Amino acid sequence: LGYACLNMTLRKDGIFTSRTARLASIVKGADLHALADQNLKDLMTILAWNAEHDIRLFRMSSGLFPFATHPVHGYSLEPFAKQLEAIGDFAKSHDMRLTFHPSQFVQLSSINPKVTANSVIEITHHADTLDMMGLGKDSICVLHLGGTAGGKPAAIQRFGEVYDALPKRVADRIVLENCETYAVHDILPFCLDKQIPMVFDYHHHAINGSDLGPIDFKLILKTWADRGIKPKFHISESRVKNGSYNDRRAHSDYILNSEAILENHPPGVDLMVEAKCKELAV
Repeated sequence: LGYACLNMTLRKDGIFTSRTARLASIVKGADLHALADQNLKDLMTILAWNAEHDIRLFRMSSGLFPFATHPVHGYSLEPFAKQLEAIGDFAKSHDMRLTFHPSQFVQLSSINPKVTANSVIEITHHADTLDMMGLGKDSICVLHLGGTAGGKPAAIQRFGEVYDALPKRVADRIVLENCETYAVHDILPFCLDKQIPMVFDYHHHAINGSDLGPIDFKLILKTWADRGIKPKFHISESRVKNGSYNDRRAHSDYILNSEAILENHPPGVDLMVEAKCKELAV
């Protein structure tokens, strides 16, 4: 079991990993390197807390390096090489799995070439970070397939074309997750064809509602086995049982119905808890 990005207990003491600045402040000389340095120091503090509490799965914030990929104000990760190596060494010595889930703005299937190009820059940045930490293939970057311009088949084809053009070390970090837009039956055949591992998200599956019949976990697990990567699923539930689609999209503070949700959950799968109360819900 693990959680994502923010430790509620440590946040009370000002420990978090997403410090950033406004663009206007950067123009005036805000020290982005200092912000990134403190983010990395606090990441190590969070990982130490996780180790003490036997939590071995953690999704790192995509905001560790504010504006690092900006076309004007971006910067190299090389000054942080020793810190990144130390974080990776700590994770490996404590049998921790560190992952990323870049924002919804990373759209490899976009019809806008600029969006696609920026998305490639972002996913490459995430892969660079994991590489500099010295982390193995279980340290993945979870993506959603993206929008549906031109229809889902066309969007899936665009994603595949961009994916195929990525450097292997970047492409090998990418896994796909079912979401509110793309159900399991939409992306699983593509994942099997491209040998892209598929993250099964219980919450997205519940609110999407377009999958017919039971989920074939054997095929989902095959996408991981084909690449020799340990499977990873996401668990969360809606904040409200009834209500509008948008109401049901919101995650609850805790997982109150885990036994029912995980009734057919396969063994040997890492499970990311996507609840608002973070480590308190694990």
